[in-house]
Amino acid sequence: MKFRCDSCGTSQWRGLFPESNHYVRWAVIHGVVLGTCGTATKFLFTYFGYSTDGWRNGLASLGVCAVLMVALYAVAIVVEVCVVAVRRCRECGMRGLRPDVGGNDERPPMEGIVVGGLYATRGHDGTYRILKVLVVDEFAVHLRSYANRFTELPTEISSSQLSLGGLNSPLGNGIGHFPVARAGFHREDHVLVGREAVADEELEGYRMWAGTRPIG
Repeated sequence: MKFRCDSCGTSQWRGLFPESNHYVRWAVIHGVVLGTCGTATKFLFTYFGYSTDGWRNGLASLGVCAVLMVALYAVAIVVEVCVVAVRRCRECGMRGLRPDVGGNDERPPMEGIVVGGLYATRGHDGTYRILKVLVVDEFAVHLRSYANRFTELPTEISSSQLSLGGLNSPLGNGIGHFPVARAGFHREDHVLVGREAVADEELEGYRMWAGTRPIG
């Protein structure tokens, strides 16, 4: 099946069901399903005292077999979704793969996302945190999250006023770098409260991520 990563937005084929309809695995899957459902249908008819002979009973057995096949495929799809959900993305290495029901590779537009922009976003506790956009690539917005929290929306701010915190910091911990899918960034409310250049040392986490992410 086709899945899309929540972190970087990459679409990829994972799990039991392959991309190509002519792949030999499809023949094996269909053969196993048909054989299993055919045997189960014959067992059910025998158990309830029915015969599969004759056109009426033959059509009935085909109907039962078809229902069993649909049910078996549905169970297989649910199991595949659950298994793939805990696997890591091949592109960014993050977990969070979800079925891609869109059927295309379109990405949300990058317009409006300011590189170097400081964005305020409100949490569930009502306080605001500040995120800085480090890089915007084809799939993701790469962010830096500061430990500071504000009870009111800041009107203008710079990173010199902010801290990543630390283990013993009363502010708690920030995050030096993490990627978010562009769709995920656009879904949340972000208020631009400052803009500045991205310092070279701020890209250290991004470079590590870009250099170690899985290929293929």
